[in-house]
Amino acid sequence: MSIELEIHDAYGILGYYSRLHENIASWKLGGTNNSAGAAGCPSLVTLGFILDRDCNRFEELETSNFPDDHFEVEVAVKLTEDLLKATSAQQMSSIELQLFLALECPRFDASLGKLNSISGEILKNCSSGTIHISHDTIALLRLTRELIGNNKIEFIGLKKSLSEIVWDFLEMSRIYDLNVKPGQFLSTGGLTPLILKKTLIKICRDKSGHYIFDLV
Repeated sequence: MSIELEIHDAYGILGYYSRLHENIASWKLGGTNNSAGAAGCPSLVTLGFILDRDCNRFEELETSNFPDDHFEVEVAVKLTEDLLKATSAQQMSSIELQLFLALECPRFDASLGKLNSISGEILKNCSSGTIHISHDTIALLRLTRELIGNNKIEFIGLKKSLSEIVWDFLEMSRIYDLNVKPGQFLSTGGLTPLILKKTLIKICRDKSGHYIFDLV
C-alpha cells in the first residue's frame, strides 16, 4: 500500500531532524538537473543533510577508495555569512559563489520504498550517504568543459543557474527552519549519472593547481 504524505509535511519532518544535529557538514540537493526535469520532478527540490562523519575533504583522491560502489560528480557551494544574510535573489546574485568539486555517494534505503517518490526521497534524507569535497575552490567552467567533457563522462546540465538554486535552498531553509549555518556546504544534484566505482578515476591537480580528472 502506498503511503501518501504531503511534500510540505516531509520537509517539516526533515527540518525537525536537522535541528537535532549540530554537526551538519553539507546539504545535498536532488531534482536540480535536467534529467530530473525530464522525469517530471517538481520545481520544489528534494534535499537532505550529510553529517561531519560522512564528509571528507581531499586534495587528491582515487575513487577505488570510496566506501560505496557508485558516485556522481557535483558542485558544492560554501554557505557563507553573506549568502545567509541575503534578503533577495537579486542581492544574492551579486555575491561571488565559492565553488568546490564534490563527489557524492548516495545510499538507497529500501525500507521507505512504499512512500510516494518525492516525499519518500525527502524522508530518506535525499539518499544522503558520503560526500568528498575538494580542499580548494574550482572554476565551474573548467569543471564542466575540461574535467568532464574531455574524458567522455556524460554531462547533465542544471535546470537553473547555481545562484538561483542556492536562493531556492535558502528560501526553503527559512520556511522549514532548517539547521543551516555558515561554513556548511550545499551540493547540487548530480552533474553526471551514477558512475560505478570500477570506472576508476584519479583526481589530482595539474602544475597550475587546477583539479583534473584522469580516467584509468
